[in-house]
Amino acid sequence: MLKTLVSLKDKKAVRVVLSCSSALTTSFFAQKLNEAAEVLNIDMSFNAVSIDRIYQEAQNYDVILLAPQIAFQYGKVKEILKDKLVLKIPAPCFGQYQTAPLIDLVRTELKKKYDEAIPEENLTYKTNFDNPYRILVVCMINHDGANRFSYRIYDHGRKTLDKEVIKPTLCEQDIYDLFDYVFARHHNIDLIGIALPGVAYKGKINEPSHGFFRTNLAENIRERYGKQLVLFNDVNACALGYSATHDNCENMVFHFQPMGFLIGGAGIIIDGKIHLGWMHTAGETKPIVQMMFPDTPEIIYDPDAALRTVTCQCLSYIATIAPEKIVIYSSLTPDTEELRKELSRHVDSAYVPELIHVRRIKRYMMIGMMIRCLQYLKAYPDKI
Repeated sequence: MLKTLVSLKDKKAVRVVLSCSSALTTSFFAQKLNEAAEVLNIDMSFNAVSIDRIYQEAQNYDVILLAPQIAFQYGKVKEILKDKLVLKIPAPCFGQYQTAPLIDLVRTELKKKYDEAIPEENLTYKTNFDNPYRILVVCMINHDGANRFSYRIYDHGRKTLDKEVIKPTLCEQDIYDLFDYVFARHHNIDLIGIALPGVAYKGKINEPSHGFFRTNLAENIRERYGKQLVLFNDVNACALGYSATHDNCENMVFHFQPMGFLIGGAGIIIDGKIHLGWMHTAGETKPIVQMMFPDTPEIIYDPDAALRTVTCQCLSYIATIAPEKIVIYSSLTPDTEELRKELSRHVDSAYVPELIHVRRIKRYMMIGMMIRCLQYLKAYPDKI
């Protein structure tokens, strides 16, 4: 896929295959798409194969388009052809042979794929990381029951260490164990930044499911290590990191739905700034989800249940914040068109913002946490 995306950047031909039951209707549509691509001077080629040959032929193509009548196979095809961009052809496009909207859809989704494939060191940042300090950044990512502690050292703004450890639990002692290990090997750390799930407010973290009951983690860190701690919510860090590496993010929401969990959370950007709200509880959707799904277990692996809970939470953002885009990290709901259709059942489709699904979260959380540390240094230069 990376080679495919690089080829897109270099303006080499993108090969697209349409698939339906017999390839008859898709063959005609592919012909129309080739004619449109030639008129529009777009370097794409289109072909058609029947669904029973898609796996045999897929290696010859960069993008797989499934006709509406076989859209039910989307999940299976996407799972098997993980290195390909697999999309469902919208019914209006297919029924009326709308070439321009479908070409635009392919180009948009390829660009998203390309953005995700760019190595982090090649990203363009809107924030200048230069500073005279050595900063330890730690992010805890809870995904599918595993607690991933990613940690980095930024030395004068340059990444000099990037490692990760997986722990079965997340508690205060787990954090101390990590710090003991890092500080034994790396000295002269000037500032610590840590992103955790839960409400982070004035150095305290409140996340009862992990044993944090408004725990004054910043004070405990100062007493134990003599270091200043910048504490931040994990999804707020994601929102900061994403907005710092993408354009048109002045009003956006980053929704994080951990694999296997009914309840997610949001980081909110309004007028280009992170919005934390009263006592930094903005984006904490747990009460809404619990009220809407009182009989649903908090641990779920059902894509339909995940779609319902993500829809519910996105509706709350649309009704209150009205963002221009919602960026979603949710393994069980990768299809933004399906989500858009579900949202449009409850709100005028004109009010549904741009929906972007991302598959990588560490890069955004780590960058966002570093930016939060820089904001702290600017606001409190005398604390270091």
